[in-house]
Amino acid sequence: MFVVISGTNRPGSRTLQVARLAARQLEAAGAEVRLLDLLELPAELFRPEAYANKPAAFADWQAAILEAEGRLTAARNDLAAGRAEVAAMEAGIGRLERREREVRRRRMRPPR
Repeated sequence: MFVVISGTNRPGSRTLQVARLAARQLEAAGAEVRLLDLLELPAELFRPEAYANKPAAFADWQAAILEAEGRLTAARNDLAAGRAEVAAMEAGIGRLERREREVRRRRMRPPR
């Protein structure tokens, strides 16, 4: 199994969109994939006592990460990413999303 991690907890982020796209690409290649969204991390993980004793709600996340045969983390590095790179990434996402919609539409057409 591969784990794809969205490296931000910001709702509706482009990072999550990229992570979902990567997960779909891996699945299309035949891989079993688990998407982990930081927005869904258990809140108790951020309590000071969690350093010594991880909360039970984190056990599933921890197991997925440790047992994965591969991990991919989608993250935007604001210090390294210039506006041109971000615009290119967003344009690429848009093209891939349009292509996926077209493939789905073709699959749904009745045969002639």
